[in-house]
Amino acid sequence: MPKPKRSTIKDFSINEFRQEFLKDLNEERAKRSLAPVTEDPHYDEVGNFILEDYFTKAGISYHSIAEYIAMDPWGWITNHANKELEPAPNGGTSADVAASNWGHRDILLNPSDKTIGVGAATTVDGYVYSAVRVTY
Repeated sequence: MPKPKRSTIKDFSINEFRQEFLKDLNEERAKRSLAPVTEDPHYDEVGNFILEDYFTKAGISYHSIAEYIAMDPWGWITNHANKELEPAPNGGTSADVAASNWGHRDILLNPSDKTIGVGAATTVDGYVYSAVRVTY
């Protein structure tokens, strides 16, 4: 029987990460009777950050913008019961990183949240750095 290939950081998929993060977040929000959030990348077609500029031009006032950044090693997940890192099943996936990335989850559970922006980048030494921006 062939041995399964262990995944590497090169297998990281930003699309899978973003989809899984949003799915997990909205499942947690539903458990708490909170409305789901939608993803809004807050960037224009050439990659310029436009959130505050967009709100100003549209005449939209907002209370606050929260942001958090996380760093997760590829191939590991966070056990949320004891806050310890554990080897990821099957060597790790982009979905594992998204599910593990809940260190600041209270920011994401504000009942006023409507949209979030999710991004991530990888490093050659095997880390996934991610950022989530929430507007409320």
